[in-house]
Amino acid sequence: MRTREPFWLLAPDFWLLVSRRFVAGYQGRSPWLVLYCTGLRFGEALRLRMRDVDTGSGILFVEQFKGRARWVPFHRSLSRELAKYLKARRSFASALPDDRFFVGINRRTLPVTSAWYALRNLFRKAGMKPHPGRVGPRPYDFRHCFAIHRLSRWYRQGVDLHARLPWLSAYMGQEDIMGTQTYLLATPELLGLAGDRFRRRYARRRVRRNPRS
Repeated sequence: MRTREPFWLLAPDFWLLVSRRFVAGYQGRSPWLVLYCTGLRFGEALRLRMRDVDTGSGILFVEQFKGRARWVPFHRSLSRELAKYLKARRSFASALPDDRFFVGINRRTLPVTSAWYALRNLFRKAGMKPHPGRVGPRPYDFRHCFAIHRLSRWYRQGVDLHARLPWLSAYMGQEDIMGTQTYLLATPELLGLAGDRFRRRYARRRVRRNPRS
């Protein structure tokens, strides 16, 4: 059976997806922000408990699931979003340390099926996924996009990507870097960046070999 290729979700597409045009309130967009900004697995995000998320320090704890248990630091902009979400959540459901961080209409958990249906409808409202069929983005694609965006940013900074793969692997909770290496495969942006770097290196070598008199 052929594996579906990940959907390439650009940053402008994502911010349109979670804009007020399609999502109402912080409760509606916070799970997707966590997926996009941290690269957590879908199940890992839905299993987070109140004690696992520290918005003040900008760090969350992921219990062992498909990968390694780990601490995941995140940007202060996400901290601000999650602090607003928590304010609304505390007025809606119990907020004890063992309670789930993300909750749905049952006020206890956000079931996987409910989260997936909500996300699928959001993709459709934004025109990213047709109503029939299985084409278009899926929850996993947030994780894929996180990895590609991180690698692309490092590449632009001139960082040795292979040297950073263990960092990214640990952050994303993968058992080894073999899974992380798949993100180096052909994507439009990384291919373009690789081509630019190759052309610059080739140009420098030509200058060294043929200095102007």
